[in-house]
Amino acid sequence: MEQQTVIQPKHASTGTGDGPANSLLRFGSGKVTPLSLSPAMTWFGEVVGTFARGGCYLLAGAPGSRKSGLAMQLALDLARWGSRVLIVATEEPAARLRERAGRMTSHWSPDEARLALSNLQVETNIVGVESLPALVGRNILTPGGAYHGIDLLILDSIQGHGLPSSASGRYEKLYEATRLCGSAGLTTLLISHVTKRNEIAGPRALEHNFDCVLVLKRTMSHRMLFVPKNRHGPTVLRDPLPLVLDPVSLVLNPAPHGRAMTAVARTWLGTGTGGVSELQCSVGLASFGSRGKVLAPGMPRKEIEQLIACIGQMPGVEIGDLDFAIHARLPGGGRYHHAAGLALAMSLLSSYLQRPVPKENLYLCEIDLCTNVRNVPVDIVVELGPELYTGAIDLPVRLIVPPDAAALLPSDKDIELLPCKSLQQAMHLTWPELR
Repeated sequence: MEQQTVIQPKHASTGTGDGPANSLLRFGSGKVTPLSLSPAMTWFGEVVGTFARGGCYLLAGAPGSRKSGLAMQLALDLARWGSRVLIVATEEPAARLRERAGRMTSHWSPDEARLALSNLQVETNIVGVESLPALVGRNILTPGGAYHGIDLLILDSIQGHGLPSSASGRYEKLYEATRLCGSAGLTTLLISHVTKRNEIAGPRALEHNFDCVLVLKRTMSHRMLFVPKNRHGPTVLRDPLPLVLDPVSLVLNPAPHGRAMTAVARTWLGTGTGGVSELQCSVGLASFGSRGKVLAPGMPRKEIEQLIACIGQMPGVEIGDLDFAIHARLPGGGRYHHAAGLALAMSLLSSYLQRPVPKENLYLCEIDLCTNVRNVPVDIVVELGPELYTGAIDLPVRLIVPPDAAALLPSDKDIELLPCKSLQQAMHLTWPELR
């Protein structure tokens, strides 16, 4: 009978000790403990996975993206329930922070607002990030320190004292401060600028020193929250969370219609194309770190790009870094015509604004590079008149046309003529609430 050999591990564990020095048995499980956010901020916890106690977070964005506002929103949410928060302000005076906090808590009860503000502490006397380790060691981690016992440290911002990307020694001090906080179970949230190329300002190693990196981008009425790096949850690159700004409290909340919407606008290109045609568009943010692109099969690309640039001239419309998917449903195999310019522009705006175009609207205008309406060929307008009574076009209908074309078309209780001179006027005729 063959004898079986049993090989004993060289350092077999008896189950009673922690193994040799530095074995993994000697280390904790690394279980993450979350900071408790209120139901109003549940969306933030869902985006980052876990807002971890002892975690190190970087929040970046361009001016106007509301990165400081979001940081204050988080601070107030924690302070409202008894947590203490320290804001190290390198760019704004304490009085301005108080004003912002007061506006954000204007809809709270007086007792809740007072408790939250009493738990927010502000430090404005640091001379640069190189002094952060001393601040953390002396005033935060030392019992009896002015800020001992805080749960969240916010630095607004890293570049507040003019910190260049090449100042590697000063950035090392920044990393040292965050490591000290993390080892003590203190969460840190650092705010950073972005460059003109929409890259996070600072050296390449900056992002590697954070558990989670968040980026806020601004589009017309929305802020888009990306998460390109996350050790405590999923990354969010292709499908960012859209946020809307409350006009009274300046608080960010998830947008009610945040996903890309395919929009449709109708036009008339003459009986030779089969009658009514549809322009379908979908506008969405490009993936994180990439440039926007235009997908418009079978359509004149240069003309489409000029039209998109034209739309971007309108006040408040920011269309940089967007993806455009454009399709023209032209019956009878017809080709795109300049007369569909306004319909195409309204379809793009509809998807961008997340507002559907009323189904009774029909647009028949060209658009020039100054966003003005131009006349369409007279034969197309003349053909449209009789077709309004043949059933080829569903009634009632609202015709948005140039003033000259309006003079050639009939009008009755089911046919409303709306002369139009500009793209902005067409937008207001379509969505009067945007005036």
